[in-house]
Amino acid sequence: MAGLMVSPLQVEAAVLELVAATLASNRRRESEPPAWLRRIREQIQDEPSHIPSTTALAAESGYHPVYVARAFRQFYGIGLGEYSRLVRAEYALELLAKQDEALSQVAFRAGYADQSHLTRSLRHLTGFTPGEIRKWKGQVIQVASVQD
Repeated sequence: MAGLMVSPLQVEAAVLELVAATLASNRRRESEPPAWLRRIREQIQDEPSHIPSTTALAAESGYHPVYVARAFRQFYGIGLGEYSRLVRAEYALELLAKQDEALSQVAFRAGYADQSHLTRSLRHLTGFTPGEIRKWKGQVIQVASVQD
């Protein structure tokens, strides 16, 4: 049996053709997310304190959880879990700004396991604790100044 001789240049050309074909097929994909994916995003935004798991969201949409997670990242540029955490944190920040209830109650209403879970999450995302954030309630905080 004779061996097949392929030059490195032929291999490189084949790889480049494959990459070009893959990139072209990615560009042909829809630029708007499908309706089922928009509904998943809306469901997360509508109930930030009771965000269903990826498995539950996928079951409602009729798609596999891995496909749902991949499609969410592709269309929205962020993972489903990370997006859910950001929505929940944003809701907690709204509660902190609008109400004077105990931090444990804010944590519960925002869907966190407890006050320390809320504190860790907000410190990770904002660099500040809920207590520090609450002190600024109603104040305008200048993060950076723009000079002319």
